[in-house]
Amino acid sequence: DAASQIEHYAEFSARVSFILLGYWRSGSFVESWNDFTASGSFSWDSVALSGYGVPAGAVVEVLLHNDNNDAQFRGGVRTPGSTLQRLVNLHEAESGGNEIATMLVTAGSDTAATIEVYSESVGDVDFFLSGYWDNPPGAFTETFTEIAGLPAASSSWEDASLAAFGVPADAVVSIMLVNSHDTAEAQLGVRQKGSSLDRSLQLQEAEPIGDDLGSMHALTDGSSIIQLYDENTTQDHRFYLMGWWDISP
Repeated sequence: DAASQIEHYAEFSARVSFILLGYWRSGSFVESWNDFTASGSFSWDSVALSGYGVPAGAVVEVLLHNDNNDAQFRGGVRTPGSTLQRLVNLHEAESGGNEIATMLVTAGSDTAATIEVYSESVGDVDFFLSGYWDNPPGAFTETFTEIAGLPAASSSWEDASLAAFGVPADAVVSIMLVNSHDTAEAQLGVRQKGSSLDRSLQLQEAEPIGDDLGSMHALTDGSSIIQLYDENTTQDHRFYLMGWWDISP
């Protein structure tokens, strides 16, 4: 609000914490909280978002969650007509909870503001529209590309150039952090080159199969470089470029 305040909620304040990862200096975002499902399993299905107030061509934030306590399932979102297999593997939910991931996606230019969603199990993987940009801070390019081989060493912040993926200088990138190791948690992070922030998240073990996931934005420098952190590169951890905002004037 005008005093830079938000509201936050914790069911158990001693065990729930909140981390400010950054903020935008331009654009405007509309909060939402509407749930929907895919129409079938194992297929990309169209979902219209205009009924929730989303305008054509808007960039929307979608939360995916798996509420099955015994099995992992894949889910994904993408812009209509895309050929990207933009899927994440949500590991089994613990008893009484959900395994979640968040993704940005560009709605279609049609009046229905359509997106495409994928659920490996309609009864277990659901979707929430958590908000959309009615005045975006820049043009968003959607992708799904692994930043392979980096970082090379454990417990060190290392440069990762994104220029080969088409990311421009001084862009804001969306990165998915992935822990696929089923017996150990992992500290993974992403930050702007030259930063001194310990900007990492501890992702829990991935259960028997599946992934534990986190999402963060980061700024590229003038050479399209960011920095990545992995506390143990011998384990199965990955970083995915999910898209970027071109915020140049």
